Amino acid sequence: MRVTLIAVILIFCIKINAQTIYQTSSPEWLVNQFFAASSFIDKANYFIDEMTQQTKYSSVGEELGGDANVKIREIEQSKNEAVFSVNIKKQSDQKDFYCYLKNIDGWKISAVRTFIIPAYYHQLADSILSDPGLPDSTKSIAHSIRLLTGTDEKLMDYLKLNFNEFKRLTDMFRSQPGDEIRPLLQQLNLSSIYKPDQLTECFFLSILELNYLEAGFIYCPDKSNLPKINPNEFIIIEEIIKDWYLYRRN
Repeated sequence: MRVTLIAVILIFCIKINAQTIYQTSSPEWLVNQFFAASSFIDKANYFIDEMTQQTKYSSVGEELGGDANVKIREIEQSKNEAVFSVNIKKQSDQKDFYCYLKNIDGWKISAVRTFIIPAYYHQLADSILSDPGLPDSTKSIAHSIRLLTGTDEKLMDYLKLNFNEFKRLTDMFRSQPGDEIRPLLQQLNLSSIYKPDQLTECFFLSILELNYLEAGFIYCPDKSNLPKINPNEFIIIEEIIKDWYLYRRN
């Protein structure tokens, strides 16, 4: 009897520990309620700015019925603002969302974004890759589209896997920012590397820009020179390894 009781207690503790418990009304709790909970009661009390127009609609968690694998990562948090990245996986589908919060009379969700390109670009990539007669330069565009639509985790892994080539590309761009870097850009399935005037210490390595949507990597030794994350332009900037960041822009 004693052994059985201990086993039951252990199982109960394991189940409790497997669940992340957030403090009610904290930023983490709000993000979890919106994306993971099957019911978000009184959500109108936790919305601000553009999200006040969404109160009559279901939250992501309500649409999914709480039946999905949801991973929440804090990107940045200050006294007044917070940004979280949320990866949702259901069966074979996987998507990244970005959640922006403000602390005005308590924490509230101010905006939610995701990164989706039109379906015909997927069809274009499939068509290009299925044609063996096309040159490598054209196929590189298809690989760029595939890379652009990958999850944040896949993009981060891609940079880590090819880090030496990415480092070599930035070194080449410093010394000879001309056509000499084109083969390496193509090898890495990138469309361009550039350094905006207003961000002179940061190098942007763009995978592709489609319909004002852009994603890629930033090399920036001084973090203070990075652009600010906001739902209307740089929807996410997340550190991958020291001085290297993932970005998405809309």
